[in-house]
Amino acid sequence: MTLGNNIGGAIGKTTVTVSSTSVPITAAALEVAAAVPISGAIIHVKTAPIRIWMDGSAPTSTVGILLGIDSTYQISGGGNGTNLRMIRTTGVDASVD
Repeated sequence: MTLGNNIGGAIGKTTVTVSSTSVPITAAALEVAAAVPISGAIIHVKTAPIRIWMDGSAPTSTVGILLGIDSTYQISGGGNGTNLRMIRTTGVDASVD
């Protein structure tokens, strides 16, 4: 996952393991970006489908924007990067870059 800001530059990157509990972008990535708010992200789903919400609420395995294996999704605007939450949709943990 590549994190960006509204100035137009990448400010960090991270890999997140997404399991059966909704998770945000990892704390380590947020610390890297602490000086500049995260206004966007490019995420790549590597190993299992996930669902996301960008308003800070928790997606479930059946509710949220569905992203399949090997899909790439760009998030931009406002606090969407900081508010991003993800959950796996199957019994297999997902790896997201």
